[in-house]
Amino acid sequence: MRLESAQQVVLEIPNAIEVYRGQLILVDRQKCQLTVRLSNLPPKLSPGETVFVVLPLGETAHRVISTVGSRSDTLLQLRLVSRFGCHERRRAKRYPIRLTASVRFDGSDWLEAQVVDINAYGVGLRLKQPIHEGKHARLVVHLMRDDAPMAMTFESCYAIHERDGWWRVGGRFVDISRVDYLWLKRLFP
Repeated sequence: MRLESAQQVVLEIPNAIEVYRGQLILVDRQKCQLTVRLSNLPPKLSPGETVFVVLPLGETAHRVISTVGSRSDTLLQLRLVSRFGCHERRRAKRYPIRLTASVRFDGSDWLEAQVVDINAYGVGLRLKQPIHEGKHARLVVHLMRDDAPMAMTFESCYAIHERDGWWRVGGRFVDISRVDYLWLKRLFP
C-alpha cells in the first residue's frame, strides 16, 4: 500500500555509528516488505545485508530487523526478518504499544479502545466497559498511519477493573487474516 503522507523512519547499520533518516513510502504486508526513501544511502549497503529499522507504530517507536532487498539512488527495499523473542507465559512476548482502536462485541456499537500491547497471537486493551472471559469481539486497528486497517476477532481471556475506572482486557486472536498474522509476526516476533 502506497502511503499518502510519508512516515519518518531511521535506518541503523549494525556496528556502524551513523544513522540514516528517511521516509517510509510503501508497505507491502503480503510480502513483509517496506520501501524507504533516504536522501543519502549508505555507500556500502548491499542486497542481503542486515539492517535495523526504527518504525513509528502509534505513539511508540519499534526497532525491527530487516534485510536489504534492492536499492536505487534514493530508494531502499527492505524485507522484515523475524527475530527470536523472549518467551513468557504467553506463546510469545507482548510488545508495549499505544494505539487507538475500535472494538465491537455482542452486537453493540463500536467502542473506542486503547491498545496497550500486542503480538501475532493476541492483544491487551483498555476499555470503558468489560468484555468478559470467553466472549468474542471484533478489533479494528491502524498499525501504521495511512496503512489499511487490520481487522481481527479475539476471545477475551480476562477483564480486570482498574482504579481509574477503565477495564484492562486481554485477548487471544481467534480469527485473523494470514497476511495480518504474518505482518504482526514480523513486527512483533
